[in-house]
Formats: sequence, C-alpha cells, structure tokens
Amino acid sequence: REQSARISFLIAIPAISGAALIKLFDLIQAAQEPAWEALAVGITISAVAAYLCIALFLAFIARIGFLPFVIYRLVLGTILLLLVA
Repeated sequence: REQSARISFLIAIPAISGAALIKLFDLIQAAQEPAWEALAVGITISAVAAYLCIALFLAFIARIGFLPFVIYRLVLGTILLLLVA
C-alpha cells in the first residue's frame, strides 16, 4: 500500500512540472512583468506544504490503511449520483 501511494506521487511529478513550465512560459511572454519574488515565495511555500502533506499522508496510510478512503469515496460517489440523478 505504501509503495503504491509513493509511486502515484512520483508519477505526478512530471505532469505538475510540465504544467508549471507551460505557465512559466506564459508568464515570460506576458505583457506585464510578474512579481518574480512573490512567485518564488509562493512556489517555495507550496513545495514545502506539498512535501509535508505527502509525508503525513504516507505515514497515515502506513498506520491506518486505505479503508477510510474507500468508505469516503463510496459515500461521496453515492451522494454525487443522487444529486445528479
């Protein structure tokens, strides 16, 4: 379980990096100069928060397992189906 969660996070890295590069390219071509310092602070805080969140999530999975997430997804899916139907 831990390894599958770890792999899923690792697989997300290229997609997130690609989206960030596309957005960075758009910012470079923008007519108005972006606030690069604020952007750097935002990226840094976001990276630290993501790392901590992933570490806590992996520790949570190691301790409890996936059952709470399975129940959550089943309940949420049922609610969404009832709202749409």
